Amino acid sequence: MKNLIAPMALFLFLLTVNVSYLSAHDVYKEPLELRYGLKTVSCKTCHPNTKDRSIHNAFGQYFADEFKGQEITKKYEAAQAAGEEQQKAYEVQMVASFNEVLLVVEKKKMTFADLIKAGLLNGVRLEEKKD
Repeated sequence: MKNLIAPMALFLFLLTVNVSYLSAHDVYKEPLELRYGLKTVSCKTCHPNTKDRSIHNAFGQYFADEFKGQEITKKYEAAQAAGEEQQKAYEVQMVASFNEVLLVVEKKKMTFADLIKAGLLNGVRLEEKKD
């Protein structure tokens, strides 16, 4: 019985967490910062200002399209469940894959309307939506 308490507690905790939030991955921030010499990159670079990080803005959609079918979030969750060592190893794979996709996304073009709607135009802020 003692062996079941920890897995059950973890399962119950995961039920209370908004699982769709896991589709945003912090490991993608550093490659962007390093590649472009940025001071910071926030979640809002690829996601609108909502709690649901499975939703992408115009810029983030380019990445989502390139990663389509790879089930990165599922694989990441499995790596997390397998332990810290597996999680770190998978994060290395995620960054390598992200850097490859970044080369493809760099060639895409965005209109000024896309930049404004994504909140990516310097000096422009999107109106915050209330949940």
